[in-house]
Amino acid sequence: MAKVFLCYRSRDDGFAAVLLDEKLSGAFGPDEVFMASRSIEPGEIYSAVIERALKECETMLVLIGPRWVDTLQENEADAAAGTVDWVRHEISTAFANGTRVIPLLLSRTPRLDPHLLPSDIAALADYKYLTFDHRNVSGSLNQIIAALQTGDRARR
Repeated sequence: MAKVFLCYRSRDDGFAAVLLDEKLSGAFGPDEVFMASRSIEPGEIYSAVIERALKECETMLVLIGPRWVDTLQENEADAAAGTVDWVRHEISTAFANGTRVIPLLLSRTPRLDPHLLPSDIAALADYKYLTFDHRNVSGSLNQIIAALQTGDRARR
């Protein structure tokens, strides 16, 4: 199973997730990067595959775009009705598992405000983040890959 888990909202952050998946798969191999839309095979149970990937991943990259917090807050009502916000679930599970979590702020996205986040993931605002800027894709990708390699060496 993949060492890097891409956590993203497909309607807001999908473009960046696809690009990251392509570049990180090229750098580390496709089996080392989990991206739900690519990594879950037809006929597999979506939730079971995600739960397994969450247990086995070493690093989670949380892609955060300009509407990320708004969408999270909009999903609060759905959560009360029993609908799972997968992004929130993935992050809280990574925290519970002790997984390394790196927030990845997409172009011009401001730092997270912990007061705007649900309590189970409010700590995400305190984590050292990286940026993935459309004006410097190569530089951003190099920085992300270097951070993943550094974390990998530190665990050895």
